[in-house]
Amino acid sequence: TFKIRRYEACKKRFLQCKKSRLLMKFQSSGHTTAVLRAMSYASPSSKLKDMTSGIEFYDKIAYIEEHFEEEKDVLVQKLQMLAHKLFRADNMMISYTAAKEGLNGMEELVEGLKEAMFEDPVEDTRCVLHCEMKNEGFKTASKVQYVARVGNFIDNGADYTGALQILKVILSYDYLWQNIRVKGGAYGCMSGFKRNGESYLVSYRDPHLKRTLDVYKGIPDYIRNIPGRTN
Repeated sequence: TFKIRRYEACKKRFLQCKKSRLLMKFQSSGHTTAVLRAMSYASPSSKLKDMTSGIEFYDKIAYIEEHFEEEKDVLVQKLQMLAHKLFRADNMMISYTAAKEGLNGMEELVEGLKEAMFEDPVEDTRCVLHCEMKNEGFKTASKVQYVARVGNFIDNGADYTGALQILKVILSYDYLWQNIRVKGGAYGCMSGFKRNGESYLVSYRDPHLKRTLDVYKGIPDYIRNIPGRTN
């Protein structure tokens, strides 16, 4: 009985530690957390990342930790099911660096490892993630904000070109810097445009919310009036 209770106490402490570390990460890297959460509204890949390392993951960890007695058996069952799907010979990849003589005995060890892995049949089901548009904010003990606005320009009819990397520099070091960092007093500001169309605007340790969002809304007019712009 003592061993079982000690084991369960260790599991609960692990959840508490994970919850604490996630919260610390969110507070120190709120800009990336805000962008990921906003991206998860429409991007399945960002949704998955949010579910495994973002705010949704934190909420799940916090719920299990707070309802540990009711959730512990279900958690163990799900982890066991996941282990059977992951730790299989057909999923194994070995990376080994050594001189040629260092490979002596390696094949035998690998074969032994393969034999120790799960071989029982598992159901191969497709993972379908359903994104949901939201309008939300998250409050912490910090007195600063991380204000993000995201979208997908390909979904709205535009194409990715190398000019977007130049635009990123112009926005980050001119328009956003002047209006959010210099005039607004934020610690920093960033923008980005990916090849899959995902793009973001975000401020770092920002004392404002509505003002920053209004700055974001002014970007189209700013771009139209860039000196030397031809289209």
